[in-house]
Amino acid sequence: MKTKISLDRTWNLCDEMWKWIKREKQTYSLKSVPELKGEYLIEEGTSNLEGNCYFCEYSGEKCDNCPGKEIDSDFACNSPDYNYYTKPIEFSNKISEMKKLRDNKKGMKK
Repeated sequence: MKTKISLDRTWNLCDEMWKWIKREKQTYSLKSVPELKGEYLIEEGTSNLEGNCYFCEYSGEKCDNCPGKEIDSDFACNSPDYNYYTKPIEFSNKISEMKKLRDNKKGMKK
């Protein structure tokens, strides 16, 4: 049985992965997003995640419980504006933007 990681750690790991994918795509990597995700997760030693995604792992692949919806109720990884597969740079930016909003919101609660 897998140990569930905390929501804070999920956000941090997801953001780190997508920043790495963004850097790879900006250096004109010809690898697909699934290939890059797999490569990243193997390097990190976490290649057994649901959907190769920290958010999917956290939510049990239930989109309604996706951590992204905590910040943006309309968040969907297949959104035409930032689809993770066809627009990985925009998706990375969306994840980072939502993480900043979450971090700011958490800071105000302290």
